Amino acid sequence: MSNCTICNQEYIKTTNYNRCLNCRNAIQKKYRLKNSEKIKAGQRDHYLRNKEKVKAHVKEYALKNQYKIQQYRKSHYEKNKERIKNSVKQYALNNQNKVKSYKKKYYLKNKDYIKNKVKKWNARNPEKVFLRSFLYKLNNRKKLNEDSRRRYQINKEKTRFARNVRCRNYFAKKNNAVGFHVKEDILKKLSNQASCCNACKCDISQYFEIDHIEPISKGGSNWPSNLQLLCLSCNRSKGSKTMEDFLNTRINRGI
Repeated sequence: MSNCTICNQEYIKTTNYNRCLNCRNAIQKKYRLKNSEKIKAGQRDHYLRNKEKVKAHVKEYALKNQYKIQQYRKSHYEKNKERIKNSVKQYALNNQNKVKSYKKKYYLKNKDYIKNKVKKWNARNPEKVFLRSFLYKLNNRKKLNEDSRRRYQINKEKTRFARNVRCRNYFAKKNNAVGFHVKEDILKKLSNQASCCNACKCDISQYFEIDHIEPISKGGSNWPSNLQLLCLSCNRSKGSKTMEDFLNTRINRGI
C-alpha cells in the first residue's frame, strides 16, 4: 500500500505512478480539456499516416466486440438522448443537400430492405398509420388538392381513358357479362384499326369510344374480341344494335 502524493489516500500501487487512480484520471481530464486542439491534431495526423492500419484495427475490434459496442451505444444514446436529437436536427438543417443525396443513395442501395421494413412496421401499427395519414390529409388539404388538379391536367387523356375502361368493366360485371379488358387491349385495337372508326372510317386518333360489337344487353361478352372503336357519332347511332344491324341501317339510308 502507498499514499497518494496529491490526496494522501492509501492505494494499491500497481504502476510507477505515485498517485491514486482518481487523481490520475482528474489530471488527465484537465490536460485533455486544456489541450483538446493539440490532441485532436495529433490524432488526425496519426490517422492520416496509418489510415489502413487504423481501419483494419477498428474493423477487427468491432467484429470481436459487437455486443459490447451495441450495449455502449444504447446506454450512451439513453444518457444523451436530447443532445443527440438536437445535434442531428442541427446537422440536417445545415447540410440539407448533403443529407438528401445521402438518403437517396442509401434508399437506392437498400430499396427492398426498406420497403419490407416499412411494410412490417405498417402491419404492426395500423392505428398509427391511419392517424398519421389522417392528420397529414387534414393539415395539407389545400396542397393535396392542388397536386391532384395538377396531375389531372398533365395526365388528362390518360386518366379519362383509364376511367372509361374501368367503367366499362364495372358495367359489364354488373350486367353479368363474361370477360374483361385492359388499357393495352384498347391501344392494340386502335393500332389494328389504323386510328379509324370501324364503321365510317373517319380519323379517331384524337377521340374515340369503346363499343361492344354484340351488345351486352343481347348476350355479348366483355372480352377484347367483342370490342371495337367507333367515333362519337357512330357509337351514338349504333346504340344497342348489333354491328350487322347498324351497318344494314346505314346502307338503307344510303350513308
